[in-house]
Amino acid sequence: MNVRTITAISVACILGLGCTQVKAAKPTLTGTLLFHRYPSYGSASEIWSYDFGSNTLVNISAAWGLYDPINGNWNPGKSQITFMAQAVQNGPWDVYLYTVSSGSLVNLTHGRQPRNEDPRFSPNGFRICYKETPASGPGQLRIMDLTGAITNTVTTSNVEHSMPCYTDDATGLVYSRGVSPTDSIWQVNVGGTNDHSLSSGSKSYYPFVTGPSYYLYTKRTPSGHDQTYQGNLSNSTITSMPYNNTGYDYSDAVSIPGTNYVIVSSDNPRLTGAVGGYDLYVANTSTGELWNLNQYNAGINGGKEELGASFK
Repeated sequence: MNVRTITAISVACILGLGCTQVKAAKPTLTGTLLFHRYPSYGSASEIWSYDFGSNTLVNISAAWGLYDPINGNWNPGKSQITFMAQAVQNGPWDVYLYTVSSGSLVNLTHGRQPRNEDPRFSPNGFRICYKETPASGPGQLRIMDLTGAITNTVTTSNVEHSMPCYTDDATGLVYSRGVSPTDSIWQVNVGGTNDHSLSSGSKSYYPFVTGPSYYLYTKRTPSGHDQTYQGNLSNSTITSMPYNNTGYDYSDAVSIPGTNYVIVSSDNPRLTGAVGGYDLYVANTSTGELWNLNQYNAGINGGKEELGASFK
């Protein structure tokens, strides 16, 4: 995905004038979305799936019996989901693997560390990268196989490492390094070498690799609002997405493969169809147009916080 010509609509968004009206019919999409929703952070989240082709919306975490499952991620074939959750409220955070066909649910990190978070599949689906945080000390990046066995101890320094995402060729991880306000986007080889900054600047987190050359990430404004940016893996070019409005959050963007669209969460109440809290939108990265996902199915955005998109 790359950024194309910015139209007058996009300029209005960048200037903070508010791109609040939809200017075209919603795009026809195929694929399946994962997202989580909760009344507030840390309060009994649920993971839902939405299939654009069949218009099917399902609370897939309803039968899991876990507290606060969030940050679900599809494997390439949409046959498995990895996510983080607590077995009971205020318990340790663990990484789980759910197999759709059998309903099998496995805790991959049971008994390992108090906090195991931010899991994402490798491009072939055979590995999962995640953040492991001990009782004292910063989070570190790990890679495990689908049995939970650690295959790569990627980082070991005294700096926080979080939110890893594989590069397209699976040789590296793009991740957030440090804590606010100095957090920024870095890349490291899966073997732990060539750890380097990707020139995102400070207050940057939640990277998502969109192809061999680009990645999306979230960058906070001085007033604390999330904005979506695109970075380049091989140079220092960064681009603000045309739908950004500096008065509101545009968070957790993920690309829709083969298109110039992303799924993004926003709390902007001026957007067409806004329900309340964070709503999920389809956004055009060329024009800045946004479509509330309730235009596809009225049950997606329901007045809670809908975040953490994953699309296949």
